[in-house]
Amino acid sequence: MSRFVSPLLAISLLAPGVSSQSYCSGRQEITSAGSSVSSTYGKVVIIGDSLLAGRGNTQGRYETAISQGLDDTKVINNAVGGNSLETIADSVACSCVSDCRWAVINGGINGHRNRDVSETVDQMKELVQRELDSGRSVVIQGYVPDCDRNASGETFDGFLDGYSDFAAATENVWFVDPRRGFPGHELIGMPCEDTENLYRADDLSHPSPLSGEVMGIAVADIIRSQSGDVVETPNDDEAETDDEGDNVNENENENESDAPTPTPNENESDDENDNDNDNDNDEETPNITLRPTLRPTLRPKAAKKAAKQGKVAKKTNKKARTRALRVRKELN
Repeated sequence: MSRFVSPLLAISLLAPGVSSQSYCSGRQEITSAGSSVSSTYGKVVIIGDSLLAGRGNTQGRYETAISQGLDDTKVINNAVGGNSLETIADSVACSCVSDCRWAVINGGINGHRNRDVSETVDQMKELVQRELDSGRSVVIQGYVPDCDRNASGETFDGFLDGYSDFAAATENVWFVDPRRGFPGHELIGMPCEDTENLYRADDLSHPSPLSGEVMGIAVADIIRSQSGDVVETPNDDEAETDDEGDNVNENENENESDAPTPTPNENESDDENDNDNDNDNDEETPNITLRPTLRPTLRPKAAKKAAKQGKVAKKTNKKARTRALRVRKELN
């Protein structure tokens, strides 16, 4: 019997929903978070540029926050600083991974001033549609804006608005838009008023670790809500106990204690950040575009929990801001 396997037969032997395209043969799992694969959420795969790069300015807090919000499910981050949309499209994506259900994608800022807004938006649409065609759901992550630098201006807002409109009109696509701010983190979308520079890196453009965490929480919330899951909230006693636990030694670096270190691939080199090009001002920040009709319907008990959660979230956001200020003072 011949050992020759025809190309068509080889493709048919692939796991269902896994692409055989060449983009699936690139670098994989540059950083990751999570230790299991949730039966509810599956894996999450991130592709993009320095806005989301796990070894970049967010220090892995983005993928860690997503994983922690989804019962420690595996989150793979294949974003690399300096990537253009063309390069991002060639990254190992969710459609390459059989147990991946959610694709998280960002991109478009590198070289955006030399392109028409429509060209950038069309490139993102094509990439997102590829993932949709493979049966995945997609979250487009927007950029954290800066104050009159690269992540600002008419062209910048133009392509992000295009992403937002596309997500609002397309099933199974969501857009996280930091320009609008987040509850308790309004300054992430007000770069010229963020005088303490809580949400941007030292270059005043790329996102800080805190921004990475806030954006990751927003993504996890979308995935949970679209999976029919309601986030459990601690009771009042737990919230009070958590407040007391915040009285830490002033010399303690809370960035290290609060954020688990992302797990790098042993075969991956450590020089990804050296690939950032001059235009890579990816302090791209996103704000969520959730279609109201897709919000989960809460039963009375769940609604009561959700109301309680809002109170706890306010307290948690206040604590996060206090911690960030403390760390800034220590570093200075």
